[in-house]
Amino acid sequence: MYAGAIVWLWLCALPLVLRVTVTFFLVISGLIIAVSHGWRTAPGACVGLEPSSQNSCRLLLRRGDVVEMTLAAEDAFVSPALIVLCGRVDGRGHVVLVPRDGIESNAFRLLRIWLRRRPTVAA
Repeated sequence: MYAGAIVWLWLCALPLVLRVTVTFFLVISGLIIAVSHGWRTAPGACVGLEPSSQNSCRLLLRRGDVVEMTLAAEDAFVSPALIVLCGRVDGRGHVVLVPRDGIESNAFRLLRIWLRRRPTVAA
């Protein structure tokens, strides 16, 4: 998203000073987001996950809260290297990325199986 904004910015006919300034702030903003969420240092970053029922799981957040995330049937991407969970926590959208090397291999395998085996819910 940030890269697309920077490319679009440089393709527009804007003054050079404005392009450089906005590019600087976009790069800094992108780095802050990548560091805080990528290294799980943000207070709302997910540091633990436990499947709790067929369409929900408990998330342990960095600040110590345990919240219940409700998953929709189609809102999970499962691949051999990455799992992306999209759901709702307290009515707001929440995304959790689980890389293969981010958790134990057996836990990653069990999470993949749980996500593939859960029944689809017709809306």
